[in-house]
Amino acid sequence: MSRAKFVVDLSVLKNDDGGTQYTFLEAVHNGCAIIVHRKWLENVDPKYSDLREGHNCFAVGNEKQ
Repeated sequence: MSRAKFVVDLSVLKNDDGGTQYTFLEAVHNGCAIIVHRKWLENVDPKYSDLREGHNCFAVGNEKQ
């Protein structure tokens, strides 16, 4: 990931606990911007994730955005 600028994960899994994924932690460690599906952020319990749109990640509604 050290050569990447962005990490994109648009998956939204039903009943996923919404915890911070290891790939997101690796991305942050290597200076990559994280792009997730907006629904992921809407369904995540804030006590299990530090991701916040506009603060430390970007959120989109679909692959075209």
